[in-house]
Amino acid sequence: MQHLIESIKYNKDRRFPREELEEIISRKEEAIPHLLEIMRELQAHPQLAEDPARLDFMYAAYLLSQFHVTALFPILVELFSLPEELLDMIFSDILTDAGGRMLASVYDGDLHLLKGLIENREAGEYARAQGLRALTILVYEGRILRETAVGYVKELLTSKRDDYDYYFNAEMVCTAVDLYPEEVYAEIEKLYEEEALDPYVILLDEVQATLQMSQAVAMQHKHEQVSYQYINDIHAEMEKWVCFQPESSGKIELLGDQLKQKSVKVDPKPGRNDPCPCGSGKKYKKCCGK
Repeated sequence: MQHLIESIKYNKDRRFPREELEEIISRKEEAIPHLLEIMRELQAHPQLAEDPARLDFMYAAYLLSQFHVTALFPILVELFSLPEELLDMIFSDILTDAGGRMLASVYDGDLHLLKGLIENREAGEYARAQGLRALTILVYEGRILRETAVGYVKELLTSKRDDYDYYFNAEMVCTAVDLYPEEVYAEIEKLYEEEALDPYVILLDEVQATLQMSQAVAMQHKHEQVSYQYINDIHAEMEKWVCFQPESSGKIELLGDQLKQKSVKVDPKPGRNDPCPCGSGKKYKKCCGK
């Protein structure tokens, strides 16, 4: 097994190692300790991710998530709590593409630990937002009661609110919408009235539109989307990344900017990973969305 995992440590020939990964999956129980060791090594020495060709961290994170290995949960929480620059070096856009789904997939039942990430103002705002996404997914998957999650979101919107944390406040609204915002609409409306959130992330009209649907319909619509589901298939998650296309001239260190290509519905407002409307050429989250 060690030799098999070593064989996919680096992306040397821009080939997605489907056969190797399938063998690892077929030998799941044997592979898990080796995959956890990779993540523990990263946990202890985050600077190892400076090597742009090294991909075993990504394979390990996705495979352990697919296997629902709860031992990964505290490791991910610690990694997601790293300073934003260091976290971006490790995961890049994979954080916002799959971070919350990974957390939910390996959740070990320690809600206090998840709340710690969400409320950690020393952590990056995108990592904290992925903690919220994990909370939503765990409700959809029946691991956490909706009433518990909505009650916690109400705390975040009131007694635990930071009026100047505009992006995260908007993400709290997104979470409330994902969980159906009926019980916290007054608190949400107050955020907009006091201009204490980033309106580019979510508009009040979107909150109101959700309330025009029934709770069951609104939540079912969300749960049908891959972004609100567990990690279940590493091939579907990674195989079409541009870094695995031989003809691509992109550098491996830009992995986060080279996630799988897919058609995207044009939205009237910029998303976190959309080009900034100011015309800088940067992503919104790295420019005016800071």
